[in-house]
Amino acid sequence: MTDVFVGIGSNVDPDAHIGSALTDLRERFGAIELSTAYRNPAVGFEGDDFVNLVVRFRTVMQLSEVLGVLHEIEIRRGKDLAAPRLASKTIDLDLLLFGNLVIENDHLVLPRPETTTAEHYVRPLSELEPDRLHPVTGGTFAELWSQLEDDAGPLTRYPLAWSPVSARTTVRPELRVDDLRLAVHLGVPDSERENLQEVSISIAVTFPNVPDACSTDEIDGTIDYGVMCRRVTALVGSRAFRTIEHLAGSCLDELSEMLTESGSELTLEVRKCHPPIPDLHGGTAFIMRTRR
Repeated sequence: MTDVFVGIGSNVDPDAHIGSALTDLRERFGAIELSTAYRNPAVGFEGDDFVNLVVRFRTVMQLSEVLGVLHEIEIRRGKDLAAPRLASKTIDLDLLLFGNLVIENDHLVLPRPETTTAEHYVRPLSELEPDRLHPVTGGTFAELWSQLEDDAGPLTRYPLAWSPVSARTTVRPELRVDDLRLAVHLGVPDSERENLQEVSISIAVTFPNVPDACSTDEIDGTIDYGVMCRRVTALVGSRAFRTIEHLAGSCLDELSEMLTESGSELTLEVRKCHPPIPDLHGGTAFIMRTRR
């Protein structure tokens, strides 16, 4: 089991968006522990105050799986991927620590640098784990906060309105396939399309009611995610695509007929992992949704 710390922030209806994200995190990872939530001014642009907190949980998931879940929750809760970094946000989920793992590359830095510099994350971390050693600096989070406290900007405790008990009862059952990695001939220029490009495909099916398989333990009482993966894999390997939008639409068409229950929803994300664009480290994604 790995200790995971996630920073959460919002300055757009924060009670609603943070509450929804907390419900999602609890559904995916089980028990979560929350720091105090703090209100602090927007930095670098004119905007409403942010509400920030840190959540801790333990998981057996791999790092890539956790990152995929956090990204999926952000998308579901309305994050605008095209918005500038310094802009209002419905929700931000920042992976701060993944155990004591240290990574620094073009795509990911762990621990996140803000774990030593941002008071809205360092103070909550010092509450949750005051004696935990920072994997890079070697100091405790209590020590890190004491170094920032005197010069910290205004942090005001925020009474976040979220009830884990009531929130859990409102969540509709959901089946997810996260980060199916495939190679596809994809690209607008012929030269790019000639070579196989890595894509990541994630699928979420939301059921209007609890699937029968929860009680019968039979595969015909739910949607077979193995069949979903095989159908997408066959489609991706069958031809070339110029755009991720067309690839996503084709996959959605292929899978939507598997929705047999009225009120079911299907969300599909296609992410091109390594587009040939300088300084673009997070890939590019297109998300589509349909409802039966």
